[in-house]
Parts: sequence; C-alpha cells; structure tokens
Amino acid sequence: MTNDSALFPPRWKWEDKGYRPDEYGHWLLGNWQPYDGPKSILERPTGLILSADGAAAVQLSDVEEVALPLYQGAMFHQFDFCASAYRRIEGKRGFKWVRARGG
Repeated sequence: MTNDSALFPPRWKWEDKGYRPDEYGHWLLGNWQPYDGPKSILERPTGLILSADGAAAVQLSDVEEVALPLYQGAMFHQFDFCASAYRRIEGKRGFKWVRARGG
C-alpha cells in the first residue's frame, strides 16, 4: 500500500472534511443536522439517514459524497464463525487453527 497510501487518508482527515459515519457503515459528507427523533427506520421520514451514534441525521438528497472504510485482508473472516476451526494436530499434543473452507 506504500505507493497508494495517498488514496487512503486516515480517519481524522475524513472527519476534518466534514464526513460522519452513518448507521450503515458508510462515511457521508452532507448537511448533517442534530436529530432526536425516532431511531427506527420505519418511524422516521423517508430518506432520512442517521449518524452511527444517532445524534445527527442527513437527508439522502443532501448527501454530497460517500466514503467507505478500508478493510485489511485479515479482517474479512473476523466475524465469520465458520471461517476456521480449532483442530487437534495429528500425532502431536496440541491444537492449531485450520481453515474450515477451501480457498
């Protein structure tokens, strides 16, 4: 990533530009306003997106740009319970992590 590091600025740079994380994991630049209404998507106005903490909201039509977080390869299977298994090593006294799926 060294050659492309300028393409992946750190989080604080996005925050300085006005981006905020939304409830879906995107980072949005737009007209964020304080919000204290209903949190459920079924009870709030159509097209209203809440910030990750629920303290601010932006209308979908007011979103100027979207940024996505960068995930490293090691993070892909972090929350997948069946990505690997803890298995006994044949002929030895011990265990190791073994990939549960092919690939």
